[in-house]
Parts: sequence; structure tokens; C-alpha cells
Amino acid sequence: MKKGILVEISVILLMFSLFVLTGCSNKEIGGTTTKSNNQKLSDIVKVGDYVEYKTEVGNTYISKADKTGIDKEQIFETTGEEKWRVLSIEDDGNVNLVSVEGIVTKFEKEYSLYGENGFTNGVEELNNISKIFATGENAIFGRSMNLSDVINLIGIDKIAKVYENENEVDLSAYSGEEKLKQAYKLMNEEYGNTYTFESQTKTVNSAFNINSSMNAFGIDKITDDKTTIDLLLTSNGKTGENIWLADEIVDVGKIGREASYFNCGLATYDVTKRTQYTGYTGENISSSIGFETLYYINYNQRSSYPDNFIRVVVTLDKNTKVSGGTGTSEQPYTLK
Repeated sequence: MKKGILVEISVILLMFSLFVLTGCSNKEIGGTTTKSNNQKLSDIVKVGDYVEYKTEVGNTYISKADKTGIDKEQIFETTGEEKWRVLSIEDDGNVNLVSVEGIVTKFEKEYSLYGENGFTNGVEELNNISKIFATGENAIFGRSMNLSDVINLIGIDKIAKVYENENEVDLSAYSGEEKLKQAYKLMNEEYGNTYTFESQTKTVNSAFNINSSMNAFGIDKITDDKTTIDLLLTSNGKTGENIWLADEIVDVGKIGREASYFNCGLATYDVTKRTQYTGYTGENISSSIGFETLYYINYNQRSSYPDNFIRVVVTLDKNTKVSGGTGTSEQPYTLK
């Protein structure tokens, strides 16, 4: 009899323990209960989700004048308060986050690059600045946002369609990167050609001229994906402000019909959100996102817009796990 009672008591205690453990696997966030069952971040998130990733506080990088063409040092410092969204999820499970806001200097100035030094060192400096943000838990790499990120967000087929329609050429026989190259050649007949001027040899890669192909009708005419459009905006974007992309762009200038000089620069895109109003009512009737042309830092003439924001990309390890959250801006995914 006593043995039977002991067995029953043991069963009750076991069930109670399981109940307690199950209850502890839930986490209250803002009044919402979310399961925290050691799921991998890559298995849960989608592009555009918010993630509460924390950098170490006080990491700095000084971008020196001899690297930028600007006659001053530009200091960047992490605060630990930066906000992040999912930019892409790699096949191996690594997750790329992008800063929600455009990154500025410690003194809240946009990053300046100018002239030949700015072009030559620009990509390296943008990536060096970005690396100081890859110091938080689970981070394995930091870099600047680049043109490939924008292309992947929008989609090669959608971008190619713009060039197909402009030139009335069918590129359906191509796919992937080859389709993109064929579309580029429609945009710039010099694309892929190599030239040597004054002992410098470069290959023309200027083609994704967003301004002439897309700005006339806005990015929202290329893609109807609201997440993509929203993700390209930054929360601190201002009218006419651009984002540096870590890509060297090379084109050729022509005198007469002959290619006779390089036109080199770094790619950018514009985060302006333009809103139209009707009369004096202030009623919002439409909005669009405008993209600027690829921004050139000319060797021999003054740059018009040398100051731009930076978007930092941080790669999280494929084994990063979630402890809570729902992926919204109010309840970002929290990490283990």
C-alpha cells in the first residue's frame, strides 16, 4: 500500500516539475508571452524583422584625412543603442543585420569622402568603420552595405525588367547574374570593357544607373514589396541625403567618339521619402522613394555631394538562438 502511495506521489512530483519547466520556457515581453525553445534565429526570422543586437559600447574607429581626401579626422563610436533589422539570411544559416539608422560620426556628422584619395580608400574605410559594430555577442563579421545588397533586395528579374522595357529587348533566355550583366550592357554599351589611361587599367562596371532608369517613376514602380521599400529607407533619412555603398564604380568619359578618361566614384542611393500634398489641406495623397544616380568622386573636379550616411551590415553566427520577441519594432527578437 505504502509503495503504491509513493509511486503516485512520484508521478505527481514529476508532472509538477514538467509544468514548471514548461512555464519557464516562456518569456513575457510587453505583456505578450513568447516561446523561447532554443530555436535558431535563421529558422524564425524573415527579411525586415527587427533584432535586438547589442554592440559593445565605446568601440571607436578614426578615419584619417590621408585616407578620405578630407582635411580632418572623422571619428566613429559605437553606443550599444543602434537598432537593427534583418537584411538577408544566408544559405548556411548566418543572418545579416543592417542598421536601421544611417550611421554618422561621433559628432553626428555624415561621412565625407573626396577626390582620388576618397575613391581609392573609400571601400576599405567604409568597411573598417563598419567592423567596430561587429563586436556584440554572436557577431562574426561587419561590413558596409553594398550594391549587391540593394540588388538582392529588389531582385535581379525586377531590375532587368526595367532595362528590357526601356530598350524593348527580351532577356528571358538569361537568368541570374548573366541576366543582370546583359541588362547592364543595355544600360551602358561600355560595360565590361577594359581601358588603360595614364598607366591605370580599369574595367567599366558602371551600369546600375538608378537615376536615369528608375528615379523618374520611383522604386515603388519596380517592386511592390513594401518590406523592401521600407528597408531601404532609414529612420534618420532627410531630403536629399544619400547612403554610401562600398563599391568602386568605373566609367569612361569620351571626347568626340573616343574613350579618353576614367570617371570613378563610389555608389550611393538616396533615402528621400517624397510626399505630395493637395492644396492647403495638408492631405497626404501619395509618396515615393527616389534613388539618385551613382555618385562619382571625380579626380579632377569638385564633388557635389561628398557627405553621406553609412549603413552597417553585421553578420550573426548561424548558431545564434532566439530567447524571445516577435520581430516587430516594438518587440524585436532577443538573442541568447
